[in-house]
Amino acid sequence: NQYSLTENKIRYQIWDSSGNVGVSPEYIVKIEEPVDVTPPAAISNLTALVGDNEGEIKLKWTAPGDDGTRGKAEVYEIKFSQEKIDSISDFFLAQLFAIKTPQEPLNTEAITITGLEPGKVYYFSVATYDNRENMSDISNSACASVPSVPEITVDYPDSAGISLSGEVVVRWSYTDLN
Repeated sequence: NQYSLTENKIRYQIWDSSGNVGVSPEYIVKIEEPVDVTPPAAISNLTALVGDNEGEIKLKWTAPGDDGTRGKAEVYEIKFSQEKIDSISDFFLAQLFAIKTPQEPLNTEAITITGLEPGKVYYFSVATYDNRENMSDISNSACASVPSVPEITVDYPDSAGISLSGEVVVRWSYTDLN
């Protein structure tokens, strides 16, 4: 184990039964404390799914602990890129989306990434930090494609200057031919 040394200066005040006060000389007390060098566990089950609204992707994963899988971690760093995030270098080059406070270990975490460009593929990764700034390994890289909004064109003959306005309702059905 590694230890850090903390120095504290203390003085004692002593009162006798008559109310007289005596002050001790200053003492230096040295305390050895174990240093936290255990990082949080890496997230291994990060998933990315299409969100409910245009330009959204939903991320889900299981919360790791502060020291491996024990204790509550301090913070998540959530990043994304249009390139795969396979290494710590890729992670540091990726764009920061959010800093999020973790839940207790083994709880399901979720966040919705917004403002993404339709028609593009995005890769996501998460790093977890503890209260001593120990960083986990980066999570698995999850990816999802932001769907494009389909364009619908309605052709109608332009006769007598008639203009149309309103909404278009699209209906379809699926038949399995097998």
